[in-house]
Amino acid sequence: MLHANINKGFKMMDSSIENSSVANLLSTTKEDLWSNYENDAFYEEIQPEGLQKLSLKAGLSTGCDIKMLTPYWSTANSILDLGAGCGRAIDALLKNGFKGEITAVERNTSFFQHLKEKYKNEVSLLQTDIHDCNQIDSRFDVILMLWSGLADFSPEEQPVIFRKVSTLLNKGGKIIIDTMPVDVKPLQTEQFAQQSFLTRAKHSVVNTYEPTSEEIKQYANDNKLYSIELLHCITDSNRTRWLYVIG
Repeated sequence: MLHANINKGFKMMDSSIENSSVANLLSTTKEDLWSNYENDAFYEEIQPEGLQKLSLKAGLSTGCDIKMLTPYWSTANSILDLGAGCGRAIDALLKNGFKGEITAVERNTSFFQHLKEKYKNEVSLLQTDIHDCNQIDSRFDVILMLWSGLADFSPEEQPVIFRKVSTLLNKGGKIIIDTMPVDVKPLQTEQFAQQSFLTRAKHSVVNTYEPTSEEIKQYANDNKLYSIELLHCITDSNRTRWLYVIG
């Protein structure tokens, strides 16, 4: 079941959220610091098949988020899927009739090879680092950072990544970011600090940081993007996710 609640013009969240976020950053110790590169071992261990299983548990394997986002991508000519993973979002776009150009960025070699074999010439594939995405020549109508697309980056990396991603947007385009509400804990995770989580595989871990609404707003405004819509998505496993449509 899917339920949408679209807030035009973006409502300011309670100041306690902002204050707790600041307090969290101030209390971060050296041991808590991590970077997106440290997550590579986790994805290398679980492989595309493992990520597909996780998407099923999260209730995202059918592309319920892509269906909710139809009004934003259906009129687009070009879509950039950052951190394409096992191709979950691409599958949903193609299944739901997107006829424009899809470009997918994936750094991990195993996942990139999976995408290459799966889509052949249907999708433009780039094996590159999102940290270096400002080297991409094209510009796009819609840029997707879904599931843990932004959360996979540390709080120190997130504003830098957002700035680079924003340079790839066509005039009038949209960046779509997926996060968890602050009171919802991601599946199969351990919380080691406010908004910061750890997921374990057998031999590796993945770190994530779920930004608050105020942080998302700040990322957008710092890059002169002032239109923010918040969509509430209920996944197939009855999990709540927040989708920010930024332009």
